[in-house]
Amino acid sequence: MSDPGVGLGGHREQLRDLVSRPHLVDVLDVLSTGPMTLPQMGAVLPRGRRGIARALHDLVLRGLVTGEPGSRDHVAAAHERYRCTARGQTIVALLSKYSVWAALHDPW
Repeated sequence: MSDPGVGLGGHREQLRDLVSRPHLVDVLDVLSTGPMTLPQMGAVLPRGRRGIARALHDLVLRGLVTGEPGSRDHVAAAHERYRCTARGQTIVALLSKYSVWAALHDPW
């Protein structure tokens, strides 16, 4: 039987932490379709501005999302466009696989 965690690259605990935090996966998934501003994300996600802003801040600090012009000081400015980094796109691709979710919830 093959290991369902194959492909996690030893990052199982980091992914578990990511999926355990409110809104992070939702925001990352929405941004995987292309750059968006905070109001654009708010129109797509059933979350308040604060929840999205907190998720953006966490994702920027993790290096999964970046803003344009790229300041970390004013994360969640309404005019700033956010996008997934290459690492963020890799995480989205991993989380699109059922086997990865199964491995994340496997107690072993």
